[in-house]
Amino acid sequence: MSNTDKYLRDIARELKGIRKELQKRNETVIIDANLDSVRSAVLADKEKSKYNELLF
Repeated sequence: MSNTDKYLRDIARELKGIRKELQKRNETVIIDANLDSVRSAVLADKEKSKYNELLF
């Protein structure tokens, strides 16, 4: 397994944990990935909050 594969596996594992935590908080997770970078954004539940929070 290449270093890139290991890195991507670690990112996927971290995102899965983040998604589970946010589901506990009743929020929606949207993951937008492209070839140049990986961006993750969290859209807070609109009934609870009026803002979008970037994870990283």
